[in-house]
Amino acid sequence: MGRNAAGESFLRGFFAHSAATEFWVQVTATEHASHFAASAKAHGRHETVYRAEKTTLGALAKVGMVYYPGPGIGEHAFHRAAQGHGAWSLCGITHTTSSTTAMEAIAALVTSPVQP
Repeated sequence: MGRNAAGESFLRGFFAHSAATEFWVQVTATEHASHFAASAKAHGRHETVYRAEKTTLGALAKVGMVYYPGPGIGEHAFHRAAQGHGAWSLCGITHTTSSTTAMEAIAALVTSPVQP
Protein backbone atom coordinates (compact mmCIF):
# COMPACT_ATOMS: atom_id res chain seq x y z
CA MET A 1 0.00 0.00 0.00
CA GLY A 2 2.89 2.37 0.69
CA ARG A 3 4.24 2.22 -2.84
CA ASN A 4 0.76 2.86 -4.26
CA ALA A 5 0.38 5.94 -2.05
CA ALA A 6 3.87 7.10 -3.01
CA GLY A 7 3.11 6.65 -6.72
CA GLU A 8 -0.14 8.58 -6.44
CA SER A 9 1.62 11.33 -4.52
CA PHE A 10 4.35 11.50 -7.18
CA LEU A 11 1.76 11.89 -9.94
CA ARG A 12 -0.09 14.64 -8.08
CA GLY A 13 3.16 16.53 -7.63
CA PHE A 14 4.20 15.90 -11.23
CA PHE A 15 0.89 17.18 -12.57
CA ALA A 16 1.05 20.22 -10.28
CA HIS A 17 4.63 21.24 -11.00
CA SER A 18 5.74 19.76 -14.32
CA ALA A 19 6.54 22.09 -17.19
CA ALA A 20 6.00 19.24 -19.66
CA THR A 21 4.35 20.15 -22.95
CA GLU A 22 3.37 16.54 -23.64
CA PHE A 23 3.15 13.31 -21.67
CA TRP A 24 4.40 9.86 -22.62
CA VAL A 25 3.30 6.63 -20.97
CA GLN A 26 4.58 3.12 -21.52
CA VAL A 27 1.63 0.77 -21.20
CA THR A 28 0.71 -2.86 -21.68
CA ALA A 29 -2.88 -2.01 -22.66
CA THR A 30 -4.35 1.00 -24.49
CA GLU A 31 -6.90 1.59 -21.73
CA HIS A 32 -4.05 2.27 -19.30
CA ALA A 33 -3.04 5.28 -21.40
CA SER A 34 -6.66 6.44 -21.41
CA HIS A 35 -6.74 6.15 -17.62
CA PHE A 36 -3.54 8.24 -17.36
CA ALA A 37 -4.99 10.89 -19.71
CA ALA A 38 -8.17 11.08 -17.61
CA SER A 39 -6.10 11.45 -14.44
CA ALA A 40 -4.02 14.22 -16.02
CA LYS A 41 -7.18 16.03 -17.10
CA ALA A 42 -8.68 15.66 -13.61
CA HIS A 43 -5.57 17.45 -12.30
CA GLY A 44 -6.00 20.31 -14.75
CA ARG A 45 -3.53 19.14 -17.40
CA HIS A 46 -4.54 19.14 -21.06
CA GLU A 47 -1.30 18.16 -22.82
CA THR A 48 -1.34 15.42 -25.41
CA VAL A 49 -0.68 11.96 -23.97
CA TYR A 50 1.37 9.68 -26.21
CA ARG A 51 1.65 5.99 -25.49
CA ALA A 52 4.34 3.45 -26.16
CA GLU A 53 3.25 -0.17 -26.27
CA LYS A 54 5.24 -3.35 -26.78
CA THR A 55 5.15 -2.91 -30.58
CA THR A 56 6.12 0.78 -30.50
CA LEU A 57 8.79 0.89 -27.79
CA GLY A 58 11.26 2.53 -30.17
CA ALA A 59 9.26 5.75 -29.78
CA LEU A 60 10.71 6.04 -26.28
CA ALA A 61 14.01 7.12 -27.83
CA LYS A 62 12.31 10.47 -28.49
CA VAL A 63 11.55 10.80 -24.78
CA GLY A 64 15.04 9.85 -23.60
CA MET A 65 14.10 8.38 -20.20
CA VAL A 66 11.60 5.92 -18.75
CA TYR A 67 10.65 6.15 -15.08
CA TYR A 68 9.55 2.87 -13.51
CA PRO A 69 8.28 3.06 -9.92
CA GLY A 70 9.98 -0.08 -8.66
CA PRO A 71 13.27 -1.94 -8.61
CA GLY A 72 12.42 -4.12 -11.62
CA ILE A 73 14.11 -2.08 -14.35
CA GLY A 74 15.95 -5.19 -15.55
CA GLU A 75 12.93 -6.31 -17.57
CA HIS A 76 12.77 -2.86 -19.17
CA ALA A 77 16.47 -3.05 -19.98
CA PHE A 78 15.82 -6.22 -21.98
CA HIS A 79 13.00 -4.47 -23.88
CA ARG A 80 15.26 -1.48 -24.57
CA ALA A 81 18.12 -3.71 -25.78
CA ALA A 82 16.38 -4.29 -29.11
CA GLN A 83 16.62 -0.53 -29.75
CA GLY A 84 20.17 -0.18 -28.41
CA HIS A 85 21.33 0.10 -24.82
CA GLY A 86 21.71 3.87 -25.13
CA ALA A 87 18.32 4.49 -26.74
CA TRP A 88 16.87 5.85 -23.48
CA SER A 89 17.69 5.92 -19.81
CA LEU A 90 15.90 3.83 -17.22
CA CYS A 91 15.11 5.33 -13.85
CA GLY A 92 13.62 3.36 -10.99
CA ILE A 93 12.85 3.83 -7.35
CA THR A 94 12.65 1.31 -4.57
CA HIS A 95 10.26 1.95 -1.69
CA THR A 96 10.83 -1.36 0.00
CA THR A 97 12.98 -4.42 -0.46
CA SER A 98 11.12 -6.63 1.98
CA SER A 99 8.94 -8.43 -0.54
CA THR A 100 10.05 -11.50 -2.46
CA THR A 101 9.23 -9.75 -5.74
CA ALA A 102 11.41 -6.74 -4.88
CA MET A 103 14.32 -8.92 -3.79
CA GLU A 104 14.07 -11.01 -6.98
CA ALA A 105 13.97 -7.84 -9.11
CA ILE A 106 17.12 -6.49 -7.46
CA ALA A 107 18.92 -9.83 -7.86
CA ALA A 108 17.93 -9.92 -11.55
CA LEU A 109 19.80 -6.66 -12.15
CA VAL A 110 23.04 -8.66 -12.05
CA THR A 111 22.13 -10.48 -15.28
CA SER A 112 19.98 -7.79 -16.94
CA PRO A 113 21.46 -5.50 -19.60
CA VAL A 114 21.32 -2.41 -17.38
CA GLN A 115 24.02 0.18 -18.02
CA PRO A 116 25.99 2.56 -15.80
